[in-house]
Order: sequence, then C-alpha cells, then structure tokens
Amino acid sequence: ATASIGSLTSLFTMALLSSYRFYSIRHVFASRSVTRKSAACMIVTLVAMGTCVTVISFVPIMGRYENYFLNGIFYPGNLLFVGAPSKSQHIEVLEVYYGRLSSKNRLQWNAIRELVGGMFTHDTTGIHGNDMSFYGNAGVCVFKYFVTPNDPQHVFSLAVLTFNTILCGVVVMSYTGIYLLSRQTMGSLSSSRDSGARGSGLERKISLIILTDFLSWMPFIGLCVLHYLEVYDGTPHYELFSLLVLPVNSVINPIIYDDTIGSVVRWTRDKVVGVVSARVTTIQNELNMSRKGSGMVKKEKSTDCDSALIPLL
Repeated sequence: ATASIGSLTSLFTMALLSSYRFYSIRHVFASRSVTRKSAACMIVTLVAMGTCVTVISFVPIMGRYENYFLNGIFYPGNLLFVGAPSKSQHIEVLEVYYGRLSSKNRLQWNAIRELVGGMFTHDTTGIHGNDMSFYGNAGVCVFKYFVTPNDPQHVFSLAVLTFNTILCGVVVMSYTGIYLLSRQTMGSLSSSRDSGARGSGLERKISLIILTDFLSWMPFIGLCVLHYLEVYDGTPHYELFSLLVLPVNSVINPIIYDDTIGSVVRWTRDKVVGVVSARVTTIQNELNMSRKGSGMVKKEKSTDCDSALIPLL
C-alpha cells in the first residue's frame, strides 16, 4: 500500500502541476495574486487528491471488502487444497463434502473459512490458511494491474488503470500545450540568441517529458490489456514495470523540467574545471619559480668564474 501511495501521489502531482503550469502560461498576463478563492480551490484539490490516493491504496486491504479483492487462501501442508484455491475452487471441494450449497453464488469468505474448518474438526490443530490478498499476488507486494476476467478485483484494477491513463493523458496534453504556447510566444518575441536558446531548451525538456511518459505508460497499458484479454501472459514483466519503469518515470519528470540534472552537471563541471585550473596554475607557477631559480644559479656561477679569471689576467 505504501508503494501504491507513492506512485499514485507522484502521478496525481504531475497531472496537477502540469495542468497548473499550462493554465499559468496561457493566462500569463492575468493577475498572479493569490486570492482566497484560489487558495481554497488548491486546498480542496490537495485534500481530494490525498483522499482519493488513500482510498485507492487501502480499500483492497480492508477486511470488510475482502470478497472483492481476496484471490484465494493458501493452506500450508494441506493436500486437499493445493496451491491457493480461489472461491470457486473452494466451493467445488465443499460441495463434494457437504453436498449441494444452495447459496454458493453469495457465499462469503468468512462462511467458506467456517465450512473448511468444519471439515477438519477431527484434527486437534485444525487448519490454518494464509490469505492471498490484493497486494500479495506477486513476489513483492505491489498493486495488481495485471488481471483477468476471473479475478474478483478486475473491475477495480481496470478502473484505476483507466484513471491513471487519464492522468497520464493530462500530463502529455498539458506539456504539449505548454510546448505549443512556448513556440508561439518565442516566435512573437525578438529573435535574439538568448531567447532562442531558452526556447530550444524548454522544447527539449517538454519533448523529453512527453517521450518518457509515452514510453513508460503506453507499453504497460498495452500489456495490461493483452493480459486481461488472455492473449499474452504479462506476469513475468510485472515487477519490471511496477518497481522500476513507472516509479522512475514519475520521479524523473520533475527533475527533467526543473533542470536539476543540468544544474548538478554544470556545478560539477565548474568545480572540476576550477580545481584543475587551480592545479595547473600552481604547477605553472612552480615551474616558473624553478626556472627563475636555475637562471639565478647559472648567473651566480658565471659571475664567480669571471671573478676567478681576473687575477690570472
């Protein structure tokens, strides 16, 4: 749930900031004073965003909603229930033991646990199962985007994926609008070298943001759709996307726009150049001093030789 909060918060924030930047650039000549109305709208938006992220992240692990998110139960060491049987697989075994269950379509997981426990009353230790919850479907606890029509949470996962796709679209459209408005603004201004350089730098940043979003989300969304349609099993690739590609893309977008990497590179370059220049200057000074010293020694020796030859003459 914590990883989902971080990923969703980053995506929400990127969508909010990109749309706000687009609005600000489009209304660049409007008043920039912060009014009570604008402050209240921002606070309401942030509260709504936090509530939405929290609900999306924590609803799947709330016990009262387990019938919509629990995939199965794993019984260690039990040979009757192999693996982590789903609800339908549990019902098949229970009907063999108890007979036909009249309300099997409305059978809840709590009732299934009680019926399974009743099958092992002769065992003093009973039977204990581990829930295969929404976040426990992979080797790591991540949000389950890869679902099939048989998964109980497929509606929830597809809804969240669709919502994330819309947010990603908002980011792409906002930065595309910023790109177009920036080109229009730069075209109307003087064609000086500085303004042209700033415009080219901004265009590169925005193009890079759009490209990273597209390359990160579009393959992932396509893979989710293929997995849902059972055309291709994308399970082996899930950890790569959910733990590396999407989080890194969410983190790197603000860095690209704010030119943090460029600033760090320039600062490092200036420091290295300064240290190297200072060292080269020191070496040159030492060489010059040594040359002057050797010249003075030669001059002194020449003077001594001349003074020694004078008596002989």
